Amino acid sequence: MAHTPTLLLASLLHLGCLTGAPAATEPGDVTTPSEHLGRPVGADFHLPDWDEVSSYFHKLGAQSPRVLTQKVGVSTEGRDFLLSILSSPENLSNLDAIRENARLLSDPRGASEERLAQAVAEGKVIVFISCAMHATECASPQFAMELAHTMATSEDELWQRVREEVVVLLAPTLNPDGLDHVTNWYRENVGTPYEGTGLLKLYQYYSGHDNNRDWFMLTQAETQIVTELLYKVWHPQIYWDVHQQGSTKERFFVPPFRDPLNPNLDPTVITGIDILGTRALFDLTRAGFTGVSTGVSYDMWWNGGNRNVPVRHNIIGLLTEAASAKLASPIFLERSKLSPPGDLDHYAPSNRFPNPWPGGWWRLRDIIDYELAFADSLLASAAREREMWLSNALATSKRALKAGAEEPPLAWVLPSTNRDPFAVSRLVDSLIKGGVEVHVAESEVSADGRTWPAGSIVILRGQPYGAHVKDLFEVQRYPEGKSPYDVAGWTLPLLLGVHRVELMTLPEGELREVETAKDAIAGFQGDPRATGLTTTTRSSGNWPEIFQLVVQPQLDFYFVT
Repeated sequence: MAHTPTLLLASLLHLGCLTGAPAATEPGDVTTPSEHLGRPVGADFHLPDWDEVSSYFHKLGAQSPRVLTQKVGVSTEGRDFLLSILSSPENLSNLDAIRENARLLSDPRGASEERLAQAVAEGKVIVFISCAMHATECASPQFAMELAHTMATSEDELWQRVREEVVVLLAPTLNPDGLDHVTNWYRENVGTPYEGTGLLKLYQYYSGHDNNRDWFMLTQAETQIVTELLYKVWHPQIYWDVHQQGSTKERFFVPPFRDPLNPNLDPTVITGIDILGTRALFDLTRAGFTGVSTGVSYDMWWNGGNRNVPVRHNIIGLLTEAASAKLASPIFLERSKLSPPGDLDHYAPSNRFPNPWPGGWWRLRDIIDYELAFADSLLASAAREREMWLSNALATSKRALKAGAEEPPLAWVLPSTNRDPFAVSRLVDSLIKGGVEVHVAESEVSADGRTWPAGSIVILRGQPYGAHVKDLFEVQRYPEGKSPYDVAGWTLPLLLGVHRVELMTLPEGELREVETAKDAIAGFQGDPRATGLTTTTRSSGNWPEIFQLVVQPQLDFYFVT
């Protein structure tokens, strides 16, 4: 699996991994996506491969002073993972200060009220947009190309203001490998009876479509890259995850989400999601887009999706779902063949579906148009009320810290007597990569009338991402009523077989913050019988080795249970 380097602009510049124009250019000097592709964007029966998409973003970074394109990692199969930063030249030359302001808003501990007020006054709204995690949802890389070109060239008042007030972080795809696999498969089969069919293999190694269930476990290289960008480098206030769904219901889903609502989520983050989604519903409807739904299908309960985990990190997490074509092949749908979205009874106007699509042809280009219209609405909202979104981010962080300091549980202990140190290491590694602070007890630690030995791991809830830990560590109890859209339970210690203890009072003892899982479990006892020629099944890290011993047994090696 690829290693994700520390993502600092200075080192990227030094390594030549960042492309950007040193001087201003006229809009006419910037290549359009259609010129680059040699065909219209979203053309029927055509999909771009990753080389076509990625080379356009490098080209845009070289041609426009409003675009910086970074290589921020490497995919599982070795392709470059790109992020384009879109804003005004002034903002792009001041990214260190913008990132520092965002960091302070996400974690105000130790900063004076005057410095925090400065961060709000001088900061920019950072909006992260991710495309094509699911590689068969193949419109959004071309949407990304058009959005980036508009940000780079448009002199309309809207886009001038967006560039002044907003920094857009645009990932053209979260799955470069899958993009190539789907494109190559489609090209091989277009014009045959298999045109638009599914691949005969997973489009992402190990996870396939469930790459969007990995955002708390962080097993995939691509997930790790984005997680580091979010919680350690950029600290955005808004995240938009661009998806597609089936073909026969609504044309486009926007938030608000349906119930139930997870009680660990901050109320102003949720209402911020509702505001932006409702404004987009209004803007799209006013612009003539039909078939837009809201408040159906997708809930705010589960933890693990790419728009869900940011919400546990005090970020406004948005999801859109466009109806799919047959990959790049258009489809024709009669109105009589269309189904109501979600739990609506009829394909008819509703408060959650105010203007149904009448049916007809549906193309890749239509999906791109809906996504561009949502981008217009979202970025206009962010630019119009920059200070409100930044001050809300600060207030949300303060509430998270206050709740973590006052509302039990106040901490958790992973005792150093846990029987499976490797499982503890996996758990702690996912927390640290997700921006969570983890401590180790340098001496015996006590709380609630109990004690645990030195070397035990302590996680304090009084930190900016304490709600994320609480949500992962407590037992989920899904409310009665509608079945969940997705996962109903994800208690991480139970999934991994790790013993954890909730603390109702703050622990007493000397604590040391650690930066790595290896450091965190250094004091764990493990199985004392596993020495020399003996191994143990109690540590899940030994299982591959034990499997090999079973397949190819060695007489001089023993394992114990």
